Amino acid sequence: MKRGVFMGWLVLVWCLLWGSFSLANLLSGTALALVMWPTLPGQGPATSTFRPLPALRLTGYFLVLLARSNVAVAKEVVTPGSSVRPGIIAVPVAPMGRFLLAALGNMITLTPGTMTVDVDVDGDDDGAAHDAVLYVHVMHLFSAEQSTLDILDMQAALLNAFGSRGSIADVDARRDDLRRRIGSIAGTGS
Repeated sequence: MKRGVFMGWLVLVWCLLWGSFSLANLLSGTALALVMWPTLPGQGPATSTFRPLPALRLTGYFLVLLARSNVAVAKEVVTPGSSVRPGIIAVPVAPMGRFLLAALGNMITLTPGTMTVDVDVDGDDDGAAHDAVLYVHVMHLFSAEQSTLDILDMQAALLNAFGSRGSIADVDARRDDLRRRIGSIAGTGS
């Protein structure tokens, strides 16, 4: 991902964190991005790209995910009794750049009811993360397979917007395999 695109992403996230796209937020976000400019990698891993339409879909998908999870957490708070069934799952993710891995970890943590607690990653000098495993705390862990699939769906949306074709194919294969396993578990459990 080029520096300019990444800086634009930083300004967008800054404005989203403040909750408005006011002139003051745009200017302060730009100032912050400029201060961070020297720390940003020039080109990033060769596997990253930017696709505008999938990036818009990612934004919509993430906003819907935030709304659903906020409703679930609010319901948990106001409902007598507790349906909380916490647990930590290990999610092996498709190879991607370290920035995308960090973005995925943050997306998981920003979604109420889930939190990335650790990342185990092997990588190389080009900024790619290979054989990464995210350890995720899930507030309502009723099916480790379904929770893993939800996280892989999130990774797929992120990779469709910013990832390489190889990483997209990898995460799609992982999702298909997991869906088959979930289907076979559901078929034997009924």
